[in-house]
Amino acid sequence: MGRRLISQRRGKGSPTYKSPSFRSRGKVSYPEAGSSIEGDVMEVLHDPGRSGLVARVRFDDNSERLVLAAEGIRVGERIKCGVSVPVKPGNTLSLAEIPEGTLISGIE
Repeated sequence: MGRRLISQRRGKGSPTYKSPSFRSRGKVSYPEAGSSIEGDVMEVLHDPGRSGLVARVRFDDNSERLVLAAEGIRVGERIKCGVSVPVKPGNTLSLAEIPEGTLISGIE
């Protein structure tokens, strides 16, 4: 008697492809570009659908959004999004507003 082949032991398999995006925490979005708004970081989460972390932020208008978490961002930290906000980790501003030589992440 012989042994069963590895492919036979694993089973038939399936021809349907299942994208890994079904595991994602949700859509990452930012407030409108023209407005300037602040928010508190509620939690920093590992997102299995991405290679980076995401942060759940509650903004001043009582909306909660997922944003890409920059390195150094912590729970309870206050971040700002908009025009003419200070350059610090976690803040979001347009590319034209960023000084030359500044480290950036999450370009859209």
